[in-house]
Amino acid sequence: MTTRIQLLLLTLFGNVLIATTFFVLSNLQQERQEEYGLDSSASLIHQAWTTASNQAYESVGEWDPITGSFEKRAVWQENSQFYFSPDTETEGNFSNPVFNALASQNKKDIAAVFDGFLVEDVEDSLLSFAMVISPNNDLLYCRTAMEGYGVDPCSLSAQPDFLVNGSTTRKIGMTRSGLTARRTLVEIKDKESGEQSTLNESLFIEIRPENDETKTELLGTVVIGKNLFETLEMFEYDSQIKTTLHFNEEVAELNSFLEVEDYSGLDDISGLVTKSKNILAANIQNLLATGSFGYLDEDLGVAFFGFPVSSYAKGEKAQLIVLKDERAPVQTLQNDYITTLSTAIAIVIAVLIVALWLTNYAFGGISKAISVLHSLTEGDLDVQIPKAKEGLLHSRNDEVARLSRALDRYRSHLVEMNQIKQEQKDKRRDRDEIILEKMGLLADQLEGEPKRLILEDLSTMRRMSDADAAFGGEDSSTEMMSLAFTRMSEEVSSLIDARTKEMREANELASAANQEIQSSINYAAKLQQALLRAEKFPDDFKIHLTWQPRDIVGGDIYVVRTTADRTIIAVIDCTGHGVPGAFTSIIARSVFDRAIEDEAVSTAGDYLSVSNRLIKDMLFQNNAELAESDAGFDGTVCILDRSSNTLEFAGANSSLLMLNDGEVVELKGDRRSVGALRTKSDFVFSTQRITDPSGMFVMLTDGVTDVMNREEQPIAFGRRRLVDLLKKTATSDPKHIVTRIVDTIEDYRGNTPLRDDLTLLAFYIDENFHDDLKDVATPKSTKSA
Repeated sequence: MTTRIQLLLLTLFGNVLIATTFFVLSNLQQERQEEYGLDSSASLIHQAWTTASNQAYESVGEWDPITGSFEKRAVWQENSQFYFSPDTETEGNFSNPVFNALASQNKKDIAAVFDGFLVEDVEDSLLSFAMVISPNNDLLYCRTAMEGYGVDPCSLSAQPDFLVNGSTTRKIGMTRSGLTARRTLVEIKDKESGEQSTLNESLFIEIRPENDETKTELLGTVVIGKNLFETLEMFEYDSQIKTTLHFNEEVAELNSFLEVEDYSGLDDISGLVTKSKNILAANIQNLLATGSFGYLDEDLGVAFFGFPVSSYAKGEKAQLIVLKDERAPVQTLQNDYITTLSTAIAIVIAVLIVALWLTNYAFGGISKAISVLHSLTEGDLDVQIPKAKEGLLHSRNDEVARLSRALDRYRSHLVEMNQIKQEQKDKRRDRDEIILEKMGLLADQLEGEPKRLILEDLSTMRRMSDADAAFGGEDSSTEMMSLAFTRMSEEVSSLIDARTKEMREANELASAANQEIQSSINYAAKLQQALLRAEKFPDDFKIHLTWQPRDIVGGDIYVVRTTADRTIIAVIDCTGHGVPGAFTSIIARSVFDRAIEDEAVSTAGDYLSVSNRLIKDMLFQNNAELAESDAGFDGTVCILDRSSNTLEFAGANSSLLMLNDGEVVELKGDRRSVGALRTKSDFVFSTQRITDPSGMFVMLTDGVTDVMNREEQPIAFGRRRLVDLLKKTATSDPKHIVTRIVDTIEDYRGNTPLRDDLTLLAFYIDENFHDDLKDVATPKSTKSA
């Protein structure tokens, strides 16, 4: 069996196996989903029925001696406050006419009393019936609403199940008032089998004196109920369904009593009552075990849901079957099933056709390639190479096309090798001419003795080339090449040595120049550090800072200057870093010093505004088209005015952080850089004032927040981490703040180099600072701290 046939059979059986597996799994999943959906629907319908039956029972439950309405339950109390009609007065030992009437066992008195408060609810069909039973199970009183649903409970042929074979309503259980009540189902049959039996949600109330400690003095039992078939009619209408009621091997539907409108759309299906009875018999154990069941008859397109009629009676006594029209969904599922099955079969057939097509194409191409390769190995270079097809499922890059191109290249290679063998003598002669030409070019590059030797060798090789005996074969050519390569190697080595000496001398000069430049930069760094150390700190409040340039010199500077009763603090981040940043810092320091000396400058914002104008004039940056740089600086300026006890702040793309009582407040400056092209010369930087300042104040350049961590995709330290760190640092010592931040940053970045110059300054003003100033004379100058 060929490989082609094996692959086709594997494709066939593989696709059939996959399709069968998916088909079985799909059916299993559909069955489980259907079962789950039926169970869920059964539970929802059961809840809906329970709600409907409880609502219908409300008119009965209002008479419950414990949970009924306050007005109506009072009628059963021995010392009742219930208002009885004057016509219902009876003689006896009790203040309650109900107790006196029951104690007398007089049907006329009982009828007068109970009609006085029950007949209205019965006539309004709030109650389907009301009965009074003697302790000997004799019927003393009966009232009915005559609703037409089955046998009349008060007819002579009516037989309630609680009066059959001497059954009793006792042993119900006692309550605190001496009354006993329970809710249950009551079945009323017709002795003459002329009317349909009915089921009623009923309330049994046993009337006993409150002093009956032995619980044996039963005066009588009151039974009131509500016919379930009236509830079923409303339930069918609201839910658009059909129901059948099963009890004591009887099956009843609303049509058993009277003709009702079909709300379910199932009247055109015959035998549903018998079908529901059979389905209940098959699922009764599941109903008793789980409380409900669901079953879908796909042939009829009807869903059957079963559950107990009442939660106040055993499930074996009565069951309700709900029938729901599911023909449209079932038909849709069947159509989907047919469509899915047809699609799957079509896909399998299509896959098989495509697989057969590709297999024939691939293996047909391989067979042709084998035949061509056999011809080429036998020396037939004129054999026809099969051309690759292009089109649907065929491309220039598929295996057959690539194999055809490879065979074509192989044949071309064989043809080329034959040509090489034929042309080998001519190429050898051309090679010798090239060697002679290159030797001549090398001689032109040399002087003195090396040139003379090359020319002598060149003359010798020309004589060898002209002599037919010397150049008659490969050996003479090889000898000439050996002589040429030896001489060329020697001369090239001499040239390399000379060039190496020149490069060594140039490197020494570059090293000396670099050392001189490095020495200059180091000296510039000392000057920059000395300039910054020259700043004198005031001694009447605490201040501390750290200054770390990214390179030897940097573009960050700071200014701390005390004049009369004011201290000016500035932290400035100039454009660039390293040597360019250092040059920019010189310009920034110069213009800032000029602003300090200018008596017209009075606010923190003025310092930035004046510096902006001076830099733009100095560097010709007022015209963006003519400007050759965009140098400038970002920074913060704070002025502590002791006379007015205020702290002024101005910022150029920078902020001031205030820390007090664990809270951090950020004062943001203007979103402009000093000296930048987009900052106009007349731009006025704003000044923010803080009255009676106190707490910790932090000024920094963005080199602090731009520190990166050691991850493969590094993340900056950022302003949020800085703020969180400040909130967790409760201290009045600026040195502690600065040290804590620097240590945290160093731990965060590890061995990652700094991205920018880093300057961090903190100062602390005590809340009693202004009071302390009042106790001393205002100094003319401030001592350095």
